[in-house]
Amino acid sequence: MALSTARGERLRRARMQAGLSQGQLADKCEVDLKTIRNWENGRFRPQQGGHERLATALKKSTIELHNLLGGEYEGAPGDQCSTSPCPYIEPPARILSRITGIDDDPLVQTAAVEALEPYIHEVVNRYECEGPSQLATEVLEQHGFVRRLLKHMTSTDPRKVRLIEISARLSGLLCYMAVNLGRLSSARAYAVEAYHAADAIDHDELRAWVRATQSFAEYYAEDYPRAAALAQEGLRFAGSGSPQAIRLLINGQARALAKNGDLQGVERAVGAAYEQLGSIDTPKGMSSCISFGAYSEARVASNAATAYLALGRTERVLEFAGHAMAVADRSRSVWSQALVRLDTATALIKARRPEVHQAIVLASEAMAAVCGRDIESVRRRLSSFADALLICEQSQATTTFVEEFRAWTQTSECLRHQDRTGAER
Repeated sequence: MALSTARGERLRRARMQAGLSQGQLADKCEVDLKTIRNWENGRFRPQQGGHERLATALKKSTIELHNLLGGEYEGAPGDQCSTSPCPYIEPPARILSRITGIDDDPLVQTAAVEALEPYIHEVVNRYECEGPSQLATEVLEQHGFVRRLLKHMTSTDPRKVRLIEISARLSGLLCYMAVNLGRLSSARAYAVEAYHAADAIDHDELRAWVRATQSFAEYYAEDYPRAAALAQEGLRFAGSGSPQAIRLLINGQARALAKNGDLQGVERAVGAAYEQLGSIDTPKGMSSCISFGAYSEARVASNAATAYLALGRTERVLEFAGHAMAVADRSRSVWSQALVRLDTATALIKARRPEVHQAIVLASEAMAAVCGRDIESVRRRLSSFADALLICEQSQATTTFVEEFRAWTQTSECLRHQDRTGAER
């Protein structure tokens, strides 16, 4: 019998609270590692006969375990993804496209613009919960719809500027998603398309947002000088007091400069990002990684940790990541939870006095959080951690983790293949 995603998440958190890795829980429950992963991914429910062992391992009574597996998710309102069953609601373009003559009906065109503007903000909010695998196809559909509408609008149509802006933001969102799906060539092409649209309407704030997204793409393409240069250009468009300046400084400049070994540049960028935080209103919690507005302090801290990790400043990594992790764990973003754990874990094994056990626990938690929903940034950092772990120490614990990582990679690849096949159907 299947276990819901929400209840699987509760089981994962209970394991983490008990201080157990997936492998350790598997041993205590006398099942294989794949079974634990299936439980936590919501694919299968633990068999009744194994409840006593599971309850003992998690340090819970059988009644507490029953409530854990049978109750609804009890996260803070608005802080977790909604996982309760609900009917599928179509995105606006699909609804509007059923209307006869949509491409040249002025009333429908106006309705489309009015519907699509809030939609792109909705995508940003949904991204941290649903991720690129679930959202990319839907966003691509909206993008095509907008392009069709634009072909039927005259150059003097007052709605055209608004629609071009929507088109640019959809292209930018697709760029970001393509990066985390490992499609870097497509990401670069979407970025060019987004910037061309922003340039066409002479929109500086939009240019700044697109440059930040391009910088992100070049960072994962490992062209760090270009990533830093794009962020610098974006800052010129953003100007003083722009919400995008924070993202450009910390996600764009600081991380790229760190890869180039520029400690002073990183210090300036991190310092400037925190100055910006104090000068404008910023969101609470863990803001969206692709926000049209400002980054939150926790998002800045997590990016600062990544930058200092590239420089080998492990004490700074632990300082920034420690704050970010507390906030990420209260957020809806499993990717933020995983990434900050991996930065912390890598810092722990690269410290003067390595803490291998704690590092493995954190990395195992990161794998559990995103298995089947992993993204390029998580895959790369997990691989880097595994390589660093083997250099740090050769032991049974490190060998076991690397085997778990390889199994996780295979499982994640199979699940991604299933998702791609399902989407094609």
